[in-house]
Amino acid sequence: MWERWNSYSSRHGFGDANMNSFNHYAYGAIGEWMYETVGGISPAEPGFRKIRFAPVPGVGIDWAKASLLTRHGTASIRWRKSSGGRLAVDLVVPPNTTAILELPGQEPRELPPGRHAMAMQLWTLLCCFS
Repeated sequence: MWERWNSYSSRHGFGDANMNSFNHYAYGAIGEWMYETVGGISPAEPGFRKIRFAPVPGVGIDWAKASLLTRHGTASIRWRKSSGGRLAVDLVVPPNTTAILELPGQEPRELPPGRHAMAMQLWTLLCCFS
């Protein structure tokens, strides 16, 4: 994550080299929050041998999708709140890993490698995220 939002543009190329850190903590922290909270992807064990999927579908955010290339393959998630009051979640657990799915108001469940799709009624989330 670059130090400035405008560090590079296709029209102007790179900005001033004195202000172009390619590993800036402040914006990296924003990226980490987006992956771990909005998208919900984080390591449950070192090296992503076990992956935690725990998206937080908060107020004002109706959908999100995120993917992360791990040493075992791509972990991905897509979730959407529907107007009918449901939460749909689609995710991919890479080969040679397992995952823990933690959704608000639900018991955590362990998932094997592969694609998984589920839907649930949103009323179980209202206590925590309205």
